[in-house]
Amino acid sequence: MVVRDKNSKIEIIYNGKVIATHEKHYRSRTTVYAKNQYTGLKEAEGMLYPNPRAYKVSSPEVEKRSLGVYESLLGVGTT
Repeated sequence: MVVRDKNSKIEIIYNGKVIATHEKHYRSRTTVYAKNQYTGLKEAEGMLYPNPRAYKVSSPEVEKRSLGVYESLLGVGTT
């Protein structure tokens, strides 16, 4: 796959064929869809699904142990 900038448009090329063309956007963190990209899809009924929402989950507390704990579980002595 090749993505190139051509005449203020972005072209996506696959196996030598242009498979999508988008207007060039200069704003970051945006999603650009191809015109009629979802037309004819029964699952989406031609509509875009809303973007998934992420929630920050706090990290679990992790216990710090010496390697000797694991060595004793395996029956291995330290050298």
